[in-house]
Amino acid sequence: MFILSYKLGNVQSTDVTVAVPAPVDCRIESAHIICSVAVASGASPKVSCEVYADDDATKLLIADSQASGFAQNVPVPMVLQNGVSPRYEKDQAIQLKLDFTSSLASVTDISFYLKCVPARDI
Repeated sequence: MFILSYKLGNVQSTDVTVAVPAPVDCRIESAHIICSVAVASGASPKVSCEVYADDDATKLLIADSQASGFAQNVPVPMVLQNGVSPRYEKDQAIQLKLDFTSSLASVTDISFYLKCVPARDI
């Protein structure tokens, strides 16, 4: 097993999508995010952190601030949407997305941590 991490820095209100290449053939077992500032629960401002498959249409994992907010520098588990993550081939894009419904009070860094299982262990 290994952890694939990626930080989206200095974000506040603009939606962001980043394609991170899979380092080896693997599947995502679980994931969490860490936000450098607290985001209160509620409809606005709201932050959705999502992991998509390479097709940019299949949402795999999500963490949403609306229900319980994000505490500052505390891991927030991402919820797997369809039971099992698909297998990623080496260099296949893993899409990381941030969606904002309104501007946060200050800029933040949001880090994604994906716990991956190499194909040889699947």
